[in-house]
Amino acid sequence: MILDVRTPGEYAAERIVGAVLLDYRSPSFRRELANLARDATYLVYCRSGNRSAGAVEVMAQRGFTRIYELAGGILAWKRAGLPVEG
Repeated sequence: MILDVRTPGEYAAERIVGAVLLDYRSPSFRRELANLARDATYLVYCRSGNRSAGAVEVMAQRGFTRIYELAGGILAWKRAGLPVEG
């Protein structure tokens, strides 16, 4: 699963194809994590890497075992010429 941890506005403007929004700054972020399978594989990204680093740390603390952070966020994704939608 691809997790976009940016704001709803950022997500609406553009996102990696197939990404699911889970706003890291939302008060419900930790509660919403409880609905995700801890043994699934996750690619986590934000704009440039700051929020995704925090999200990955929280996920690891909560028992998620296969978490990957997209280095450089969606900015790096686009620089590499990879597709976005929105």
